[in-house]
Amino acid sequence: MSCDHSYSVFLYFWQGDCAEIFARAPLNPEIGFAAYLFFFAMTCLFEWPWYRTPGRVVVLNLLTHPLVVWAWPALTRSLGGGYGSYVLAAEVFAPALEAWALHRIWRVPARRAFWIALGANLFSWLVGGEIVNRWLRA
Repeated sequence: MSCDHSYSVFLYFWQGDCAEIFARAPLNPEIGFAAYLFFFAMTCLFEWPWYRTPGRVVVLNLLTHPLVVWAWPALTRSLGGGYGSYVLAAEVFAPALEAWALHRIWRVPARRAFWIALGANLFSWLVGGEIVNRWLRA
């Protein structure tokens, strides 16, 4: 079983498998700009049902996606954290900032903004991870 995608984090906690999540956090995600744009677009597509407008989905992902892809791995690794720490920190950061922005910019009630951002990010993280690992990896 491969343990290098989002679903593996759940499997680790559920079954105790996937020791790879304790491997060192990636220092450089080694992703080209074209590939990044593709993943950014896929993330926006997956989160569209929750955020409902093109403006919201793009702005919210511009706030978080580049940081999750490039900044969080380097920061986590420099602090001595592993892959699991990186995933946890990044996946708490993204919905928290997106919920805050939904609340402050678009005046969505705070509790509703939290649930919308959490649902959008969990869906894109889980489904996106599965798509990348099942269909896009050689």
